[in-house]
Amino acid sequence: MFQPPRPCAPLTGESGFRTDVAACSSPLRQVLQGFEEVEARCSDGMEFGDDLAQAAATTEDPSKRPDGKKTEKKKLRQRSTIEALDYLAAKMKETDAAKEIKKEERCNKAFALQEEKIKLEREKFLEKIKLEREQFDFQRDLEEERILSLDLSNMTYRLQQYYEGRQNEIFARRGC
Repeated sequence: MFQPPRPCAPLTGESGFRTDVAACSSPLRQVLQGFEEVEARCSDGMEFGDDLAQAAATTEDPSKRPDGKKTEKKKLRQRSTIEALDYLAAKMKETDAAKEIKKEERCNKAFALQEEKIKLEREKFLEKIKLEREQFDFQRDLEEERILSLDLSNMTYRLQQYYEGRQNEIFARRGC
């Protein structure tokens, strides 16, 4: 009948490998440990396990158990979450840049339209002033023509003096 191996506390030596073979009742472990002791020697006399132990000691604590599947999955999820966040941040930057460009284009277009509106209003205002000026000049010319065509003989002396002065002003302005 098969008996499960008896649990034992790991006894490690300087190299980090188990040194007490008799502490466990498993014959398979005894054979494997014996095999390691025989085969672990390199041709230069240095134990193969010493190099592994030094490498393991520099990277991790040799008494620490390796990460399980749950821990590895957790780390994988963390990495994928970080990558997803980095991707989303980059995407948001691109989107924000595109929005900023569109906003700037809209502002430039609105500014150009505003300038065009101001230009048109200025032209309209200048045209209005020009028309008012022409209307004023027309009204003035009509009044001057009326004053120049008046018959001064039927008027009183004072009115004759007034209209003669106005006629002289009109002739002076016209250069006659």
